[in-house]
Amino acid sequence: MSSSLRPYPSLAEIAQTPFDDSLYPLLCDAHCHPHDDIDNLATIPQLKVGHVTVMGVREADWGVVEQVVRLCGEAWRVGDVGKAVPCFVFDLRIPARFPKLTGVHPWFVHTVCSPTEPQSTSADYNHDTRYANILTSNSPADIATLIPTLPDPTPFPDWSARLRQNLLAHPYAIVGEVGLDRSARLLPPGADHWAGIVPTSVRCSQEHQMAVLGAQLDLAWEIQRAASVHCVQAYGGLLELLKEKTKEWGSAGGGKKRGKGKKQKEVNDDGQAQAKPSTSTSASSSVPHPPLRICVHSYGGSVDMIRSLLSLPPSIVRCYFSFSVAINDRLGPRLDDLICAVLDDRLLLESDFNSPQGVDPMMKAICERVAKARGWGCEQVARRTHANWWTFVVGEEGTEKARREVEMNGGWVGKRDNEVDGVVEDEFAEESTMIRIIDTIPGADGDT
Repeated sequence: MSSSLRPYPSLAEIAQTPFDDSLYPLLCDAHCHPHDDIDNLATIPQLKVGHVTVMGVREADWGVVEQVVRLCGEAWRVGDVGKAVPCFVFDLRIPARFPKLTGVHPWFVHTVCSPTEPQSTSADYNHDTRYANILTSNSPADIATLIPTLPDPTPFPDWSARLRQNLLAHPYAIVGEVGLDRSARLLPPGADHWAGIVPTSVRCSQEHQMAVLGAQLDLAWEIQRAASVHCVQAYGGLLELLKEKTKEWGSAGGGKKRGKGKKQKEVNDDGQAQAKPSTSTSASSSVPHPPLRICVHSYGGSVDMIRSLLSLPPSIVRCYFSFSVAINDRLGPRLDDLICAVLDDRLLLESDFNSPQGVDPMMKAICERVAKARGWGCEQVARRTHANWWTFVVGEEGTEKARREVEMNGGWVGKRDNEVDGVVEDEFAEESTMIRIIDTIPGADGDT
């Protein structure tokens, strides 16, 4: 692969571009489940799209997701690049391009304990009482029939510790798929998927869902990871939870520069709090805690809710929104309004498809739909959402690190914040200068 010095096309040129297959490497699928098609896992590395964000929805999925990450990591590895980052490497031309997502989906959240309820291993735990407290239905008989068939929930210390371990083992893994769903109903005994199955009338309470989601978002914020959020008929609850968390994280230092020389509290052997000197350096103390990055996937709420979520302090919570043809196309013209309501730098694309066979065409379709709604060309959509995906997954600091790594290996990450149409505005110079753009598409310069 060779590099060249060239500017981006102008916005006028980009706006005229239909979808071309050369754009596939720029497309980043922010949310999908190709590993559900267990018989076709080997085809996932052959997808045309540049990145696929593979979702785990319950702890039983985590092993399959890890298998996909290993499969794709080996298939797209170059020499030693990426050994320390098994989720993906920084070479965009030949990357291990599949960030790993691990979390508990709201459809399965009844199978885990929240941090505030009696744990299934504690002396005061009662199976029937626990489920009666978190399940709802118009038919109490349905709840009574279902409860004896349900397993004892996984204690919070157990599943949260495994989630933390999974995330720490993969530096750019994402928390997800997590969220809230007021419409989801539990499966009947013996069923483990929804295809062709009539669900019961029983739902998990929103209070329990919010408690588990809150704990997972706390972990994401603590270790500075992004989160992919599922939300159905519960946008008010999501906004309420994020407002609450914004206050908690803000008081804990989110969005603020950390003070120097502050005394911290630790617990001594007698359980008493005592002061200890801060071990932070002046360099690290001046760095604010990064915001939690959240992607609300296949967003189907209102325009007003987009504005409300975007109004949260961006130094503490930064909301992204992704759209899919698979889920959002049913909205008709309203989808265009939602797409246009999202800020340029918070827009993402997704397929939300459960087989690798549909990911590429679904991503092409949503790219074309967004281009039409916003009056952009497909290339502008691909480039903008490509840069947004990088910032969502790895954060601002991580994106800059990725850019440096990519340029060393002949790839490309996206535009800097002060870059417009391939021109970087230099605040110290009267004239703008062209940045060095590296071709990313294999064979674009005639070599392979």
